[in-house]
Amino acid sequence: YPFKDLAGVGVGTIYRTSNPGVVAVSDDGTLTAAGPGIATVIAQNGAAQDSTTVTVQGNAMPGAGAGGDVSLTCALPGATVAVQLDGSDSSDPDGDPLTFVWREGGVELGTGPAPVVELSPGLHVIELSVSDGFSNTATDAVEVSILEDTSPPDLQIVGDNPEIVECGDTFIDDGATASDTCDGDLTSNVLAQSDVNSAAPGTYSVEYSVQDAAGLAVPEEGETV
Repeated sequence: YPFKDLAGVGVGTIYRTSNPGVVAVSDDGTLTAAGPGIATVIAQNGAAQDSTTVTVQGNAMPGAGAGGDVSLTCALPGATVAVQLDGSDSSDPDGDPLTFVWREGGVELGTGPAPVVELSPGLHVIELSVSDGFSNTATDAVEVSILEDTSPPDLQIVGDNPEIVECGDTFIDDGATASDTCDGDLTSNVLAQSDVNSAAPGTYSVEYSVQDAAGLAVPEEGETV
């Protein structure tokens, strides 16, 4: 602050503040902000005097933004899912750097604006705490819903069922198709077991089976030949 050099004018310099609730001044002239407002600081040494006006701006509360709610499906039973949290909507009106802490039920899950956390299937309510380093903390929460894959694939036999083959003719298996809500087309995963012997009259069967990545299997479908 632009005080005049009052050293040597008298026995010593005395400092005073017009409002200690705004700024405090020590015996050596060090100023300490106490709260928002305007105050005058006076330095006096004998008959010599100087003063300066000090403006202290209050620190504004930061804003916490935990992002939109997240809904995930097709989690493998018993497995965790990697979820990236997003606190990029958080901000500070004073431009102060922010620290981020993410918690669920009081337990810290991660720090930083966008950590990746491992979550189990179920509903998770995750709280974001944002601090500007000046004892100002804002919070926000995001819900993360994770559903397990509980639906087995759908299997369809191709061609006629039952199928008639003339004795001695070659039996050509038309196979089966399979699809799954989570895994898509599983036709290439279909397994077939056949006891057909077209050289001998009789009734035979072809059994088809398939399972998805979650280990869910459709009951075997049979074709009669």
